[in-house]
Amino acid sequence: MQNLQKKLNYYSYKYYTLQNPIISDQKFDYLMLVLRKLEKKNNDFIQSDSPTQKVGSNLLPFLKSISHITPMLSIKNIFELKDLLNFERKIKHKLALKKNINFCCELKLDGLAVSLLYKKGILIQATTRGNGINGENVTKNARTICNLPLKLNNTNVPPKLEVRGEVVILKKDFAILNNNLSIQGKKTFSNARNAASGSLRIKKTSKTNKRKLMFFAYYCNLFNLENKYNSQFQRLKKLQNLGFSINENYILLNKINKIYKFYNAISSKKNNLNVEIDGIVIKVDNIKYQKKLGNTITYPHWAIAFKFYSKKYITKITSVSFQVGRTGTITPVAHFNPVNIDGAIITKASLYNKNNMLKFNISTGDFAEIKRAGEVIPKITNIIHQSMKLNKKIHFPKICPSCSSDIIDNKSKKISKCTGTLICSSQKQKTLEYFVSKFGLNIFGLGPSIIKKLIQNHLINDISDFFYLTQDNLLKISGIEKKYAKNVIYAIKKSKKVSLHTFLCSLGIPNIARSSALKISSFFLSLKKIKNASIQDFFQIKNIGKKTAKNMFYFFKNNKKLISKLEKVLQIENTLVKFKKFRINFFKNKHIVFTGSFKTMKRQKAVKNVLSFGCKNISNYISKKTNLLICGENCGRKIKQAELFKIKILKEKKFVLICKKYSKINTTSIL
Repeated sequence: MQNLQKKLNYYSYKYYTLQNPIISDQKFDYLMLVLRKLEKKNNDFIQSDSPTQKVGSNLLPFLKSISHITPMLSIKNIFELKDLLNFERKIKHKLALKKNINFCCELKLDGLAVSLLYKKGILIQATTRGNGINGENVTKNARTICNLPLKLNNTNVPPKLEVRGEVVILKKDFAILNNNLSIQGKKTFSNARNAASGSLRIKKTSKTNKRKLMFFAYYCNLFNLENKYNSQFQRLKKLQNLGFSINENYILLNKINKIYKFYNAISSKKNNLNVEIDGIVIKVDNIKYQKKLGNTITYPHWAIAFKFYSKKYITKITSVSFQVGRTGTITPVAHFNPVNIDGAIITKASLYNKNNMLKFNISTGDFAEIKRAGEVIPKITNIIHQSMKLNKKIHFPKICPSCSSDIIDNKSKKISKCTGTLICSSQKQKTLEYFVSKFGLNIFGLGPSIIKKLIQNHLINDISDFFYLTQDNLLKISGIEKKYAKNVIYAIKKSKKVSLHTFLCSLGIPNIARSSALKISSFFLSLKKIKNASIQDFFQIKNIGKKTAKNMFYFFKNNKKLISKLEKVLQIENTLVKFKKFRINFFKNKHIVFTGSFKTMKRQKAVKNVLSFGCKNISNYISKKTNLLICGENCGRKIKQAELFKIKILKEKKFVLICKKYSKINTTSIL
């Protein structure tokens, strides 16, 4: 058994990794059959690295989500030579170097990024990229990958090894897969990347095994051997020695003109390669330099993806529609005759904004040059105008296509917005969801699917209708039981008593978050004064920009009937006093993020506290502006991000003590 296992693993290595088979497929299959029979009789002696254990192995537990040991970041894309020159210039500036830097240039394979973890040379975990901090556990399916070593074949193996790479399907195997699916009358895959991604997530590992997935390594963390291999190029060589497949087209270069020459050479022969690629990846070769350059939350500063230009296709424009987003942003979308780009059928593309649309000067019947930016997003690059009299020129609307409210232009941000807000049907669904969410009145049980059904059944039309719902109304909705309906009605009743700043925040007015709502309510003190305020009154509020002031003014101007309806059903508590600023404040002017569950106080109350103590902004995401992370129990990826970027972390116990301290100092704080 051991002899056969070693032989078969070696034959697999020669076939898949080195692409140099030394025995026939028939002989390989025969030896595999013999091994299976032996293992069936001697169950207790099956080794974890046996080639038979690549399919359906139950040696490792299956977990839905796993945290990466080190964040699995994306790579920033560039498309122009000037961007490549700028990339090198920034690196030299940050490292304070004038001499040329070595770059390891590799192919950017178009597949699914996967992280592997080996302990003592044995594969114990395989994880997809996920959100970069946590990924999906695909360990069982990864074991079926043809060229993936379950046990590393080198004596000098680090105790712990993390390997990053791309899971792909070779072009010839993809063609066979689609052909077989077509014969069976099943839906075929549009491209090899989708096939690889879907195959690694199939529940039955036996099906994954039939897809002939391949793994090509491109990066590793050697942990105990970090200093010995201080070069990306060296590490790729080391990975090959350990038994991993590395795409053979990688090279060490130190001049931009040579990198650009390599890029063009790969671009010209990409169609002849056995795997799909969409560019090259350029990495600073020196690992110490990589660490010094660091990274953002999403991508490293020491690597860049130089992507190929997409092919351009010509198609005829049939119409332009105008989509209205949740905040009222109007986006023109061009519709055209279907065109097949890299296996995907494209029928429309965004024109982004009014300025871009006017620049193209589009008419129906014109022809458009279409490409997929970064091989993904459809984009119009040029318009070929037709002189036919029947063609109708497309004009950007002056009023909203959904509610006929005025559209105002923000020239600085190049956006056009509908001023209708809640009376606009296109904005209604998302606005209703926001009103009852934790950012609004926080009404239990009213999720997006329930709200959609309520709209479809004509039970709600605007946010005031929530307060007229009855238990009988809810029971008419499929999937809602009596107890659930009773709890929702109780939650609605409980939410009727609301503070002025929470009420303002719940309306979903653009740019009005909790901090802005607190400043506005503190300035006006009552809803009556806000309703009667002029735009100049809003301009007088400190730390409220003109854009925010205009949004408030137009909202109350366009929604007088709705506000009156809400006043009748809600008990809106006026702000009795303005909050005072105190000299010493731990939270003053800070950008704060909350994570985890809190035992001693509700999240809403915690947020209100820090806002009343002078916090500048509350965000849902860690960014370079974040000063403080306040965490409760069961924290997710945010705490790892905070540690990575050296952001101060405050635990719940200490946070509560500080809140009590400042509550005594600031007697007017809203608690």
